[in-house]
Amino acid sequence: MVPVEREVLPTNFEVLQYDVHLSPSFETSRFEGSVDVHLNVLEATSSIVLNAQELLIDPEVTFKSGDEELKAVQVVVDVHRTEVEFKFAKELRKGAGVLHVDFVGTNNDKMCGFYRSK
Repeated sequence: MVPVEREVLPTNFEVLQYDVHLSPSFETSRFEGSVDVHLNVLEATSSIVLNAQELLIDPEVTFKSGDEELKAVQVVVDVHRTEVEFKFAKELRKGAGVLHVDFVGTNNDKMCGFYRSK
């Protein structure tokens, strides 16, 4: 049997907590949402990569650490890897911070993410 390589997220940070807020519209099968990702930056980095599938990401993404708030300069969605990369002009320093992301999605029946069922 050929071993399958497992794709994993970068290890330069660790997620501590997700605060997710969803506002569904059952008439349109769409939802709006936001997430505050509390993380610990383990190694200075200028990007954060997370899993995301079938979401429209608002480009106004922020990372707050202490008194400093940085805006993402680029949001890159990789639909094949089901990942989104948030790039910043300045390196995120080691320590705790919160990434804030707003998004829109569709309630589908694919049993993935925020989906609808009977």
